[in-house]
Amino acid sequence: MKKIRKWRCLSPTIGKIARIMKISVFLVLVSSLQLTASVMLGQQVRVSTGEMAIREVFKEFKSQTGVFFMYNESDVSLDLTVELNFSQTSLKDALENICSQASLNYEIVDDYVLIKKKVLSADISVQKKEKEIKGKVIDEKGLPLPGASIVVKGTTIGVSTNFDGEFTLKIPDAEKVIITISSIGYKEQEITVSNKDYFDIQLHPDNEMIGEVVVTGYFNKAKESFTGTTVAVSSEELEKLGNVDVFTAIQSFDASFKIVENDLMGSDPNSMPNIQIRGQASFPGISETELKGNTNMPTFILDGFEVSAQKVFDIDKNRIASITILKDASATAIYGSRAANGVVVIETKKPLAGKMQVTYNSSIDISLPDLSDYNLLNAQEKLEAEKLAGVYDTWSKDFTGMANQMELDALYNKRLLAVKSGVDTYWLAKPLQTSVGQMHSLFLEGGDEFMRYGLEMSYNKNVGVMKGSGRDRYNTGIYLQYNTKNIVFKNKLDVTYVKAKNSPYGNFSQYVRLNPYYRPTDDKGNMVFKLGEGEIGSQIQQYNPLYEAENFDSFDRNEYIDVRNNLSVDWKITSELRLKGNASISKKFANAESFVSPGSVQFIGFEEKDFFQRGSYTISDTKTTNLDANVVLSYFKNFNNHVINAVLGGEIQSKQDFNEGYTAVGFLNDKLSHINFANQFRPNSKPTGYDSKSRLAGSFLSFNYSYDNRYLFDASSRIDGSSKFGKLQQTAPFWSIGTGWNMHNEEFMKDNFFLSSLKLTANMGTSGNQNFDAYQAITTYNYLSDVRYGLLTGAVLKSLGNEDLKWQSTLSRNLGVEFGLLDERLKVVGNYYLNTTHDLLTNISVAPSLGFRSFNANMGDVDNEGYELRVQAFPIRNKENGMMLSFFANLRHNKNTIKKISNSLKAYNDKVIENMRKEIELDSDNDTTNDVALDDRTTTESVLQFKEGQSLNAIYAVKSMGIDPTTGKEILIKKDGSLTDVWSPEDLVVVGESTPKFEGFFGGAFDYKGFSLNYTFNYRLGGQIFNQTVIDRVENANIFENADKRVLEQRWARSGDHVPYKNIISKVKTRASSRFVEDDNSLSLTNLNLSYQLPDRIANSMSLSRVKLGVHLTDVFRLSSVEIERGIYYPFARKYSFSLKVNF
Repeated sequence: MKKIRKWRCLSPTIGKIARIMKISVFLVLVSSLQLTASVMLGQQVRVSTGEMAIREVFKEFKSQTGVFFMYNESDVSLDLTVELNFSQTSLKDALENICSQASLNYEIVDDYVLIKKKVLSADISVQKKEKEIKGKVIDEKGLPLPGASIVVKGTTIGVSTNFDGEFTLKIPDAEKVIITISSIGYKEQEITVSNKDYFDIQLHPDNEMIGEVVVTGYFNKAKESFTGTTVAVSSEELEKLGNVDVFTAIQSFDASFKIVENDLMGSDPNSMPNIQIRGQASFPGISETELKGNTNMPTFILDGFEVSAQKVFDIDKNRIASITILKDASATAIYGSRAANGVVVIETKKPLAGKMQVTYNSSIDISLPDLSDYNLLNAQEKLEAEKLAGVYDTWSKDFTGMANQMELDALYNKRLLAVKSGVDTYWLAKPLQTSVGQMHSLFLEGGDEFMRYGLEMSYNKNVGVMKGSGRDRYNTGIYLQYNTKNIVFKNKLDVTYVKAKNSPYGNFSQYVRLNPYYRPTDDKGNMVFKLGEGEIGSQIQQYNPLYEAENFDSFDRNEYIDVRNNLSVDWKITSELRLKGNASISKKFANAESFVSPGSVQFIGFEEKDFFQRGSYTISDTKTTNLDANVVLSYFKNFNNHVINAVLGGEIQSKQDFNEGYTAVGFLNDKLSHINFANQFRPNSKPTGYDSKSRLAGSFLSFNYSYDNRYLFDASSRIDGSSKFGKLQQTAPFWSIGTGWNMHNEEFMKDNFFLSSLKLTANMGTSGNQNFDAYQAITTYNYLSDVRYGLLTGAVLKSLGNEDLKWQSTLSRNLGVEFGLLDERLKVVGNYYLNTTHDLLTNISVAPSLGFRSFNANMGDVDNEGYELRVQAFPIRNKENGMMLSFFANLRHNKNTIKKISNSLKAYNDKVIENMRKEIELDSDNDTTNDVALDDRTTTESVLQFKEGQSLNAIYAVKSMGIDPTTGKEILIKKDGSLTDVWSPEDLVVVGESTPKFEGFFGGAFDYKGFSLNYTFNYRLGGQIFNQTVIDRVENANIFENADKRVLEQRWARSGDHVPYKNIISKVKTRASSRFVEDDNSLSLTNLNLSYQLPDRIANSMSLSRVKLGVHLTDVFRLSSVEIERGIYYPFARKYSFSLKVNF
């Protein structure tokens, strides 16, 4: 009772706020909505003069105006005749004339006319105009169906079911009222309302329509008759993951959709992820300039049109209705030249008919830096490491460069005194913060069967854990839909504005290197610029990055605004033939600016003559215009046991990117940072830019046939033409063919409780890849704008064209099985695939003596072979008490193999070996990396090599037997099997594979009486990793900077030591060997979510229809078999979110 009284106490205030919000929103649209009645009654009607029965009059009026008439036959005599003494008049005048003759009244209720018998004033108080009915809609499994439409037949009166499938509807108090219940993918039902006021309604799948549908972007297919491989994610499933970006959300549902972990950028809110579906199908660029774009990135389709990965990255996840991942030939072939890497189709929510509804989503996001992968020396340990390495001894001149032992002793004692006094600065924490972000999303929807509207607004403030970094997203969209008898017009205008800031505290790696025995402030608390200033004998000067961040006004920021308009016209020519046209235009304006203060450490050491070149300002502006249009004609025929679905379509695309930018230098101070205060352009530089245009045209045909919903057949073909390829190879055909068998529909398997469903599929086909530069096939030149020949400008050859440059195409083959056990309580989906990519494109560097620097060519073939497995289990599924327990697991195995490489790639391999050899020759016999910072040399890393029969992800290094206990030197194994202690690039072999043997996700959910608990784990098993941390921060550690704790552990010191690492005083550079290759196994809890939906009675008491609260935890913990530093440039983070969802 106390809890009830508490809610009653709260409800007046909250209810008042909710009503004010409703009224405020309603006033925005009231000017247009209140015209409905006047427009309706103002329509002209024509009739023949004379007598006519009321029934025929209303029928004629409806056919002319489209207005519906409702009445109670016990009150209205439809056979009564009236005198029509007019031939043409307004509907209002006609109704008043007829009602006066028949003793009737009429009333406009929403968008229909209610006809009533005239009553005496004394009876008005007891007249009943409406009654209320309630009910619940469930699916064939007894689960609630949210979003189902409940509409009074012949009217626009209707509502949608809530999250629990429940509804409340006010209907006319007529003798015979019929309601229709419908939901996408289910058969529509009609129910006659009599004396009942509560209804339990169960809908059944409509496989002839779009049962469990496969959304392809161009059209939809029934999943049961589809032979392709797809994974679908609903909005309800996305909601359970909290406020994470779309890519992170998708990865949890499909193991083949992989975000390649970026150990450099960590949780940087402005870092775009690298995504692969079913492995890596393209060579990386191996020239000075990478091929434009990520050649392994899938194609993204948003509401029927191709968009960039950045657009998807910045989308409001609350507005997504469904995500479908298309993976094999049958699923992707209709996208032809864009489908080799898979296709991700995203559909946003469309407004529902009925009175205006408002949905509000909000979350507060708290992010904490995750530094668990760093294990640095503390101040005392760092001083000890320096002493062991000989930093303070005159015998180690290679370290100290001096012979004055007294100065070294004084330096050591000064630092020791600081350590003893308690100085132990944890530099990693200095540029970091516990960040607090927020997200707000608002959606208004409503309308009738003729016109629907939707208005969306969202704001997402993503604050990074590095101080001053973040990404703010603003979005607004207007959706309008107009329905006529056979044609539906849809238009969506969407505007997105994104503002991003990178941290003024700079690269996180610089804090990792700072020595902990230095303090960031002096005795007075003032920030110091030079660390250890005044030290005598120090061999390195470290600067305090905190001083620069907090005293100078440097910045690095970018922003863009994207305006997109999508128009769709859908014409239902007949019940079997449908024509749909779509057109989209988008314009994006992007700006990036960075300013470096003249006081920055970057400009220390500038000579006096270069004094006025200190400080820099870089500006880059980009304009992007995309035009996209397609027309699709679809035919659907169902006769006897045959179902035919045929689609014919065509598409055109045009893309243009225009960029210009420059760097100016010479600023007096950072208070005068406007570009106007610059002294000049950067020396030996000039304004830069590009203008890139590309066009694509294609046509496609798709055919789907099923017999008795048992035997399935799919076939697709497409031909594309693109301006990106050589003029002799600008068009290419793509195709797919697939077959399937729904064994569960055979007579011998029907009513089998144990094996409730079984489906087998097989398909193959080809697709292409267009993620390349627009001008890769043509010869390009660099203009010499600073060299004039009279009135002419010179040019030099930049890249040689290739008119025979072919499309990079992939032949995909897939075998699939899908079955359900125990009435679908256990569902299993498995797929085996083999994808062969032919004529892989890459960019090759050549000798400058040839007159140009690079050219593009088809360089080889690659196989990706693997299998996927997805399992779902529902041990408890009790609809009566709302209890459900479910588990899921998915698995992916992919093996990547280079089948063939060209002579050019073989020459590249030889060039890498030659460069390594030169690097070794430049190093002296007693070379050490301890006195210099690490550079771009390659012998200390696993290098990229292309070898037939090996993987693109193979790890190349020299085999090692470890550290010789007698000498402390590393014992290496040459290619011929002999032993040596001299490292040579000719001995490089494959020592590991970075692709794991198995990886995926598993988790579960528990729902009970409004509570919902969900969790997701990620695992990786069987792969290897080259531990760069050990070689860079332990064996080759710069002893003058901070290092990993292992620099003091397990180091060889004397004969007989069996340890993994060389002596700390060794001055011989350690190069890449199998000693640094480790098994990479990991387990992480990526998502944990707890939510609670308030009971309807409590929500209704606050004038709300739904209230849901949630707590979400992201990246809760991670266990790994490898100790390696992660988040080098930007640290990783753990996120805690608190969410609220309200409907009213």
